[in-house]
Parts: sequence; C-alpha cells; structure tokens
Amino acid sequence: MNEGKKPTCLISPQVDFWMLGGGAILAWAVLVLCGNYTNVVGVGDITNNLPMTLSFAQLFINYPHFMASYHLCYRRGFPFLRKHWMQTLAVPFLLLAIFCYIGALTTQPGQQAAARNWLGAMVVVMYFSVGWHYTKQAFGCVMAYSNYTGYRLENIQRETMRYAILSVWWYKFAHDAHGASGALFDLTFSWPSLPAWIEPLSLYVFLGLQGWLFYRVFLVNARKGMMPHPNLVVPYLAIMVWSLPQLQMNNLCFAIIPFFHSLQYLAFVYRIENSHEIRDTYHFHGQLYYSILAVGLVTTGWLSFLAVPGGLDAAVANKAVLGIPFFILCFFLFINIHHYFLDNTLWKMREDPMVARALFGPREA
Repeated sequence: MNEGKKPTCLISPQVDFWMLGGGAILAWAVLVLCGNYTNVVGVGDITNNLPMTLSFAQLFINYPHFMASYHLCYRRGFPFLRKHWMQTLAVPFLLLAIFCYIGALTTQPGQQAAARNWLGAMVVVMYFSVGWHYTKQAFGCVMAYSNYTGYRLENIQRETMRYAILSVWWYKFAHDAHGASGALFDLTFSWPSLPAWIEPLSLYVFLGLQGWLFYRVFLVNARKGMMPHPNLVVPYLAIMVWSLPQLQMNNLCFAIIPFFHSLQYLAFVYRIENSHEIRDTYHFHGQLYYSILAVGLVTTGWLSFLAVPGGLDAAVANKAVLGIPFFILCFFLFINIHHYFLDNTLWKMREDPMVARALFGPREA
C-alpha cells in the first residue's frame, strides 16, 4: 500500500465488487435457479449440501466478523470505552443480567415456559437489531464508494439513500411479524402482534422511497454527467434481493444472508487493519501480526459460538431437560445484539477522525 496516498477502494475494485454485493447477488440467482430444478442431477446436490457448507463457512467468515468488532472496539482502551460507555459497558452488562435471570428461571419448577417466553422476546429483539444493522451496513458500503469514486451526494441525496435502504428493513420486519411464530435453535417464538395496516403501509413507503431515490440521486446526478460506480450500486441491489420477501424464492436464501453480510464487514476490517493510521497508532507491522489476528478471530469465534456454550449445554444436559440448547442460544443472542450496538459506535466517521482517516485517508485541506 502506498503510504499517504488517498485510498480508492477497500481491497481492490475487483475484490470489493464481489465482497460488497456481487457475490451475494450471484449466489441468490443460483439458489433461485436451483430451487426450480432440484430433481436435475448435479443441481439438487448444490442445495442439499449447502447447509453443511454454510456451517463450515461460519467458522472462517461469520464468527470472525463478530469477533473483529470486539477487537476493533475494545483495543481502543478505557478512554474510548468511557466515551461510549452505554454501548461498550452498559449494554453487555444489561444483556448478561437478562440472560442470568432467564437462566435462573429455567431452574425453578414451573418457570420453564416463562424462560422460553423471555428467550423468544430476545430473539425478536435480535431480529429487529440485526435487520437494522444489515441495512445500515449496506448504506455504509454505498457511502464508502461514493467517497472512493467521487460520486458526490448532497445532504438530501445522502439522506434519501439512507432511508430508501432502511425502508426495506421496515417492510421485511413488518412482513415477518405478520406471521404467528418463528423458530431458532429449536426455540419457537411469537412475533409481536402488529396492526394489519402496518405491512401494506411499510410496502408503500418502501416503494415511494425507491422511486424518490431513483429520481433524486441517480437521475439528477446522471443529468450532471455523474454515473455511479458498480461497487456503489451492488450493495444497494444485494440488500434488496436478500431482504424483499417477494424475492425469497428458496428457503436457503435466508440462511445464507449472514455469510455475505460478514464478507462485506471483513472488507472494511481489512481496510482498517492495513491503514497507515492504524499500524502506526498500534505499532502493528509485518505479516506475522495479520496471521495471528486471523487465527485469533477464528479461534475466539469458535470458542464463543460453539465450544464454550456447547460444552456448558452438554455438562448440564440442557437439550434433554429444556428441549433447547440454552447456552448456545444465549451466547448467540448476546453476541448478535451487542454487535449491533458496537457497530453503532465503531463506524461513526464524523465522531471518530481516526477511523475516517484509516478508511479514506487524510482529509484534503
């Protein structure tokens, strides 16, 4: 990397295209196509083997992306944690207290149903925060390439882009909550009961904002001679094809979303860790550091999602007694919900000049 030179991409324009959304769109198209021809030799194998493939990929992509957020946040030291005390200290303590309370309920006779209801409520909180997080990350990808490629957005265009992307999450949550129940790790939970008009209203808002986005951003800028870079467009398209219920033509589409979300995230982690700003601040130099970091993220992810909670469940036979892997579910919910709050702290460029310089280089005078 050329020191002092303003970055024009996260990794490279070609790699960024696939990591920020191109790969997600291609995978969605393959899954939709395969879903219609599962009886064809060689096609059904793709979808039949996908759950096992995803389970293996989680170890190297999904879990490390969670651990990277802890690494990026807590290495900043106590002054940073104190400044963002709610997200870094209060939220994890509150989540820990809630899950300890739920755990106490499971040990009391006649309270296991209450414990499952509490866990179900936390699953809904997770889905609410994760959907928001996914769409905000897609918006961040768009804004990053707006900066890298000089595709200037006025403030109203920026806000139009933000709410046009967020609206797909509003609509999806309203659509999912219209169902009676869902399931996660053998836990059946109930969606909140929303008024029947919420879903169609959220759809109309979504469609209206997409139309306004096309006019106010893409059409207005095209008239000025500015065309968006493909790497700016693919995150927007990817979040649409993965989130719109009408495009979920294969049940496996939902299962693979976290993989491509994590790929997006790791591209930003790579940019941060390879920046001159970060390497000089924390004295990170040489390939040995990056190898140790990669192994550390994979290992801590495996311990946090599988080994430690799985061992605790096996030790107290939670699956046999409760019918659910209690500790695996609690660890999963804790990390997913807390990850949302950490990312609300980590990527606020206007409040964190160091991260802004790491991603985009020094601001021009």
